[in-house]
Amino acid sequence: MASRKSLFNDNVRDFQGINSVNSEIDDTIQEDPEKFILLNNGITIVCDEFLTSNRAITLRNPQIVNGCQTSHVLFYANESKKQLNRIPLNIKKIATKDLDITNQIVRGTNRQTIVYDEAFEATKKFHKNLEEFYNAISTDYDRLYYERRSKQYQHNPRIKQTQKINLRVQTQYFVAMFLNKPHLSHRHESKLLKDYANTIYQEKQSLLPYFVSALTFYKYEEFFREGIIEKKDFYSFKAHLMMVFRELISGSCPDINSEKKIDAHCQSILTVLKNSKLLKEYIEKSTEIFTACKNAWTKEMGKSYYGMKDISDFTDLLLSRSGISGGTECVVEIDGETRFKGVVQKIIIDRYGNRCGFISRIPDDIFFHSLQNQKLDFTALEGKYVSYSVDINSRNGKPIAIDVKYEGS
Repeated sequence: MASRKSLFNDNVRDFQGINSVNSEIDDTIQEDPEKFILLNNGITIVCDEFLTSNRAITLRNPQIVNGCQTSHVLFYANESKKQLNRIPLNIKKIATKDLDITNQIVRGTNRQTIVYDEAFEATKKFHKNLEEFYNAISTDYDRLYYERRSKQYQHNPRIKQTQKINLRVQTQYFVAMFLNKPHLSHRHESKLLKDYANTIYQEKQSLLPYFVSALTFYKYEEFFREGIIEKKDFYSFKAHLMMVFRELISGSCPDINSEKKIDAHCQSILTVLKNSKLLKEYIEKSTEIFTACKNAWTKEMGKSYYGMKDISDFTDLLLSRSGISGGTECVVEIDGETRFKGVVQKIIIDRYGNRCGFISRIPDDIFFHSLQNQKLDFTALEGKYVSYSVDINSRNGKPIAIDVKYEGS
């Protein structure tokens, strides 16, 4: 008898281990097997279709949508050589290809143990697609697993707890990072799912920003564990830092329903997340901006530090000092090369009659000169977006923009 875990993909939870309810199921198997059908709700199987004959039933694409705990307890009882031949079991078979009906069945039948409403969210097609997307894309980054069902990966010792992103983390930190609501992200996921029911996890949305928020969360957690960022100063403001991090790299967030725009926005962030040097630089920038805003909030504005993280005005202060409009550059990858993108702030002529200027960047605008950019047309370049690489000026040791290319208005 082999275990087929895929049978439970549509269930709200994976096997929860030997908890009180599952212990009672096992006790009934051993002590009162004849009463099993009276004390247990049995198993509900949804399939595309089933065919019956005198001796067999054929199920096409079966899913056990209720009875995950019962199935596992019976499986392990059989593995331990317990007698199951005296156990009557109620099995309900439902044939349907309608996903809405399947989800209604899942919700209606999962009442033997407490299942909170937010657990049913993960049975939607969006989350199944997101789980598969994690598996496909994260092989190019840090390997993450979307644990859309409770304890889904607990039986795989090769998967570390830090690699698992559950529905709570996915919801709270996506709301913080891509909806600019870090002051609300501490709320329970059930509340956020209700408040943003028509905003997040929508069928036609790109999956990329959801993965990007998870990977950013993972990276910040890693920096905290390694002591690169002080936990006591910043950990409770992690959601705020993640929002600032995104704004620093890509600027104001486009509509998350615009797949092309949000994917381009996310690609800049992924470029940084994949480059350890840039990542450290931008994470440190996020803490610097946060610290500056905290000082402005408490010292210049005279407001209290306590409760600051739950106030939308503090979020607005962070946004005003961290986006492209505030003078930062955007990181892009062009033909496999990491480049920067910013707005030309000013064009001037040096004392030798050569054109040069400055491109927006944090903490200081970056200088560029016609001598290092001889093919660049400086005409009407002010206020325009350019991409560039960075070198170090041999005279003063400061960064200088080279290979500057016009990218549009």
